[in-house]
Amino acid sequence: MSQTFSYKVRDNFGKVHSGQITADSRETVIDKLRQSGYIVTRVEAKADSPSVGETFSRWAAITARDLSIMCRQFATMVGAGLPLLKGLSILVEQTSKPRLREALDDVRREVESGSALSNAMGKHHLVFPPIMVSMVRAGETGGILDETLDRLAEHFENEYELREKIKTATRYPAIVLGIAVIVIIVMMTFVLPTFEKMLTSMGVELPLITKILIATSAFMKKYFLVIIAFMALVVILTVRYLRSPEGKRKFDLLLFRVPVVSDIAAKVATARLCRTLGTLLHSGVPIMQALEVSEATSGNAVIINGLAKAKDSIREGEGIAGPLEATGVFSPMVTQMIAVGEETGNLDAMLHKVAEFYEKEVKHVMDNLSSLIEPFLIVFLGVIIGGMIVSILLPMLKIYDVVGQY
Repeated sequence: MSQTFSYKVRDNFGKVHSGQITADSRETVIDKLRQSGYIVTRVEAKADSPSVGETFSRWAAITARDLSIMCRQFATMVGAGLPLLKGLSILVEQTSKPRLREALDDVRREVESGSALSNAMGKHHLVFPPIMVSMVRAGETGGILDETLDRLAEHFENEYELREKIKTATRYPAIVLGIAVIVIIVMMTFVLPTFEKMLTSMGVELPLITKILIATSAFMKKYFLVIIAFMALVVILTVRYLRSPEGKRKFDLLLFRVPVVSDIAAKVATARLCRTLGTLLHSGVPIMQALEVSEATSGNAVIINGLAKAKDSIREGEGIAGPLEATGVFSPMVTQMIAVGEETGNLDAMLHKVAEFYEKEVKHVMDNLSSLIEPFLIVFLGVIIGGMIVSILLPMLKIYDVVGQY
């Protein structure tokens, strides 16, 4: 069956040409172009209009789990002696995420054109994170690409488990609060106005709490669209501010000062930094480059500042333990173990031990978080919804008292 293919080629003078050809297969197109004396750089089948599901899947986020599976498969193929291009072709066929599949296909074409695997991956920084590019480059240099990919798979697996623990612990409170907000809105906009009409027609004197809720309900109904627009505006402005350098810096500082949250944030930051830095150093990435990659992947202004000072410290012939301790995020145990690792020349192993310890700590805290939050949620819902129910029942009791007198 014939299909339309788009192509991009270079002639003998290096000039780029592009166009479309109808053929039975991609290989037929490549053969035709090569016979015409062109150097083929890209041949792609012209896709039909994507469905709604395909459109959404194209923008689906690439998770750490996707990368761990990809690295594990790639490591197995490289370790078995399969040629790099063949391994990449198999990955393209087996990958279900469109964005990851397209990136891998482009990497395969770049490698086929003579580029190094790490350089080809580096062109897709939104798909392949800096730690992956740096470790693959180190693996290529040292001739241990399969071992490096195995380490990457383990790193992404640990990262995925850590994120899932955090999501699982926060999902329950978010669902409960969401349901509570919906219940409150329904009661304020539909239930209370009905009772107001009934009570007003009976001439019952309303308690203060009932009057407040009825007034609030009337305000919400009258200015509902204005309230929604205002809330949307606040959310948009807040998000924009938090994405700005100054807003992100202040939010990250606040994160390490809020009780309970600061302890969890510090443990997560410690586990993530030590795992990343330890994995990079163990793979043979130079210390300065490892710090730069860790800085780029940390995502926290406080950590970034500490790592920047650590690089300056290394340039001056000192260690990294001091600058990390100055951030106030890392516990004395962490900085002491890092200092011991530097002195013994075994920093990567020490960082892995610290990472394993704090990953277990985070998992333990997250496992208990739901049970710690549940009583506070019950009290919160009891006060809010219970108060609304009482405000409705009090006038009803007055009606019964009046009826009882007759």
